[in-house]
Parts: sequence; structure tokens; C-alpha cells
Amino acid sequence: MAAMDTVTVVFTGSGSKTEQAALPLEVRSYSELLAFVKQAFSRPQLDCVISDGHNDICNDEQVQQLQAGQRLLVRPNQSKDVAVFKERISFNPHPKTLTMAGDYEYFAAQGHAPLAFALAELIDNALRATKSNRDRPRSITISLVTDEKASRGMVCVRDNGCGMTVQELNNWAVMNLSMEDRGLLHQEEGKAGNRYLSSDISYFGVGSKNAAFFLGKTVKVVTKTTDSNYVHELCIQASELERRYREGQAVYEEDMLHRQPGDAASMAACEQPFPLAQQLLGQEVHADQDAAPGSFTRVLIYDLKPDVLAQLCDEDDGASILRDLA
Repeated sequence: MAAMDTVTVVFTGSGSKTEQAALPLEVRSYSELLAFVKQAFSRPQLDCVISDGHNDICNDEQVQQLQAGQRLLVRPNQSKDVAVFKERISFNPHPKTLTMAGDYEYFAAQGHAPLAFALAELIDNALRATKSNRDRPRSITISLVTDEKASRGMVCVRDNGCGMTVQELNNWAVMNLSMEDRGLLHQEEGKAGNRYLSSDISYFGVGSKNAAFFLGKTVKVVTKTTDSNYVHELCIQASELERRYREGQAVYEEDMLHRQPGDAASMAACEQPFPLAQQLLGQEVHADQDAAPGSFTRVLIYDLKPDVLAQLCDEDDGASILRDLA
């Protein structure tokens, strides 16, 4: 049976290892889907939750609407209070990593203050995400935070824009997959020299990743679209990528999480010192006037580099960053 005629079903058990099976499109009812899952993964007594990454699958009509090439996520129904799916994704570098590497050295070449320029790259993404807001005004917030001892810092750029789907978040992680390659370039947007007018960040497809890792060593993207019941998370740590490289493991893979809004189960240790991280989780459920109840994206950067942290802690440097952004 050709892969294009099936739906990929991904099962996550008690560990991080996942299993996959190909679901034939001939399956037309929810009971048939459950029977397939139990047989395919050799778990006849399995009590599970099945999701398409946006909503839980629980009736015949949803099963009948499945399309070839779609992915379903399955997890044991061990706790209804913590509904977290884990899906292993791949974000291998685009070939342009090698063929156009010399074109990406723009932080120094453009003559901008590096820290402010990196922040501007992230802000530019937020401007694009909120460009089509119709039912609420744009809200873009930049938070530069340090702990009480100024020993650790956090950078957060968040917006109430359209959010990203699972595939869009996966694409975000692919180095050198440009805005044009991703089909995100609108017809009314032209080029200005070798950059796009409305979004400098995405022409080369490296802006947001380069900017984030220029600031720190851990980058977490949290996003939700209006039509999804789940928040999608992707956290990439430079130290983990380097460890995999040294040990000869697959480097460009990571677990994407799909969780309920407000669920703190996925909070990493580097987030614990910052009350803002907890506050942002709360806003997913109890949205205040400035937050986005339906859709949002936030880019959080931790393990800040020493020179970046020093600039955030220095009053004069902080004022200079604000002037450069203005």
C-alpha cells in the first residue's frame, strides 16, 4: 500500500520512543480506528487518546474526514489531567546551509548593533504574524528579564498573531528554508535589494534561528492557532545538539510537544527561576485584555551568553538597546 494512500499513526508509550503504523483510508469508523491502533501496536487492552495535533479524534465523522498523508498522535489515557502528546520530528538542514553559507554573515556585515539587530529579527517575525489581525489590535511584547542575582537571564518576544500549525513550527526549525520556500511570501510583497520589504527575517530562512542562538543557548517556541485545542512547543538546546554530534547520534531531531493550554508539565529547569514563564502559562487559559485567547506565538531564549546578560544588567547598555530598536 502506497504511503500516499494512508494516514501515519504515531504512538508514544511510557518512554520517549515512538512507534509508527500506516492506517488505511478504508477505516471509516472510530471503533475501527481503535481496533487498528490496538492491533498495530500490539496492545489489545490499550485505553488511549487519539489526536490529529489540533483536536481529539472521538467520533466516526472525524475518522471519515481523515486524508492521505495526515498524521495522528496516540498516547495512553493514563491521566486526563496531563494531556501531553510527544512526537519526534526532524529538522534537517536545508542544502543552502552549504551552498549559501557566505550570504548569512549579516550580523557584522550590516553595521547594526548586534543585540538590538537580533531582537529586531524576532520582532519582525511578530509583525508578520500579527499583520492579518482583524478581531483584535496587534500586541507584541519584548521582555528582557534577569533573576535577582543577575546570574541568569531570559528574553521573550511574544505576539497575538495567527500562531503556527504543527507543520509550520516544524518548518521554522529547518535551517535555510526561506519564506519563499515555505510559501509564505504574499504577492504584494516585493524585494528591496536582496531582502523582502515586509519581513527581513525570513528571506534567507535563518534570521530567527540565528538571532535566537546569538542571544542564548536554549530556544523554546510556544504557539497555538485559533482552531487548535492544543498548544505546540519546540525546545532546542545547543548543548544537546553538540552532545549528539560528539556521540555520533542523529543531531537535527527533537520532541515537539502538544499540550493543553496552561499545562506546566513541560516547563524546563532553565525556566523555573523566572516568574514570567509561569505567568505566560496562566495567560493561555485566563487571557487578560492584552493577551491572545485564541492564537499566539512566543519565542523564549534562556542560557543567555555572558556578554548578552551583561548588557541586559547594565543600565546604560539597556538604554542603548532601546535607542537602537527605536
